[in-house]
Amino acid sequence: MWQHHQRTDLLDNLTDIFDISFKVLTAIYYVVSIFTIFFILLDNKNPAKTVSYIVAIIALPFVGLIIYFLFGRNFRKDKIFSRKELFDDKKIKEWQRKHSNAFFESELIQEKLLPQSQKIARQLFFNSRAVLTTNNKVDFLINGERKYEALLEDIKNAENHIHLEYYIIEDGEHTGELFSALTDKAKEGVEVRMLFDSVGSSSLKSSTVRELRKHVVKVESFMPVFFPQFTSKINYRNHRKIVVIDGKTGYVGGINLSDRYLNVPGEKAKTYWRDSHFRIEGEAVVQLQIQFILNWNFASTEQLGHTNEYFPDQPQLETPKLVQIAASGPDSDWESIMLALFTAIASSSKYVYIQSPYFIPNSSMVNALIAAAQGGVDVRLMIPSSSDTKITQLAGFSYLRPLLEADVKIYLYTKGFLHAKTVVVDDQFTSVGTANMDIRSFYTNFEINAFIYDIETAKKAREIFEDDLKHSEMMNPERWKNRKLLYKILESFARLFSPLL
Repeated sequence: MWQHHQRTDLLDNLTDIFDISFKVLTAIYYVVSIFTIFFILLDNKNPAKTVSYIVAIIALPFVGLIIYFLFGRNFRKDKIFSRKELFDDKKIKEWQRKHSNAFFESELIQEKLLPQSQKIARQLFFNSRAVLTTNNKVDFLINGERKYEALLEDIKNAENHIHLEYYIIEDGEHTGELFSALTDKAKEGVEVRMLFDSVGSSSLKSSTVRELRKHVVKVESFMPVFFPQFTSKINYRNHRKIVVIDGKTGYVGGINLSDRYLNVPGEKAKTYWRDSHFRIEGEAVVQLQIQFILNWNFASTEQLGHTNEYFPDQPQLETPKLVQIAASGPDSDWESIMLALFTAIASSSKYVYIQSPYFIPNSSMVNALIAAAQGGVDVRLMIPSSSDTKITQLAGFSYLRPLLEADVKIYLYTKGFLHAKTVVVDDQFTSVGTANMDIRSFYTNFEINAFIYDIETAKKAREIFEDDLKHSEMMNPERWKNRKLLYKILESFARLFSPLL
């Protein structure tokens, strides 16, 4: 009997504890919800979105808050880190002031930069301090094997420092050769720093990192996570691909450090990888260096600053090109890359050619493409016929119908996987970089693009696009409209997850 009463008392106590805990949690939830609704109102978003999030929080307890914090937060008002310190450096300020003045005074700029390009250049300087540089050499590198060959040669010729920042770094036969070259240079006294994204490079072996560090290669992980397989689509990720060698040579584009990006004859069969990258010499490398140092200082206890070794004087180059490096991410005030591409499309008069492996655009980009096409501009979009992420491809397909109806020509690349992120406009403007034509690249990830204002480079990009058309199929609007209902349902469902893809 005594034991029965004891069990009853224990159950009563547990029930009381549960009741109290539930009431406390409920009270905390209501307080958090009230404050969240208050901040949603102050955020002055689109009224429809504001009402939707408030209704979700009220109607779906706990779930509504989760939905808001995943989809509705204004990331740019909650910066992960400040870019202010390096930009406040006196020499960096002086360099920016010199080039901003040249924007208005240089005969080269006035001669080469058409009015629509001037709008983009001014916009980028205003929203991201992206300086328009005039003394640059640009090499267009097609596919990983060409980039790898050039990069390996530049690494072997490095004299002072090698800075690498990549979303994906993986072990492999060819990347192993590159790792060996890095350790050789480190032994010679060259400073070697490697920064990789914790999620994108989750397959990089810890033994490889230990071996690199053993040979005095400084290696850091960007925003480490415990379970990268579960967080790759939620957290802020460093999607950039940057190399700076001796402060004079830089690389930027879509090609990561992985053997799968190389199409090597004689190797075992694998998916053909079509990609694009820029190799840059000249003043634009300063901007790549600034962006690398900002992220390195965030990820590492070592704090780099402005030195003559990292920011050397640039020699005058023959036939220099106008280059602007634009970086965007949670650390920036504006969606600078998206806004620049929007302006380029909206200002086009002849053609807009776009290549993107993932196509999940925001409404502004969709409207810009539709407006350009309806205005008589030849708008062409090339995306992969098959993707490495099925749900992302399904979500992207849900955006195609209004574009097709507006006479945007859409092509599916069939030779392999199209990973190039290229925009070329009117034989005047070319963008190559890390940003996909999708919501994550525009708003959430750390991205970086090179904008080239040069006829020769634009013509080269157009020729590459036209060559890729030989391996592509043009979509038929009528056939697409009448595809199976099941596909339409799957695409619409996948679209709900667009902000996370």
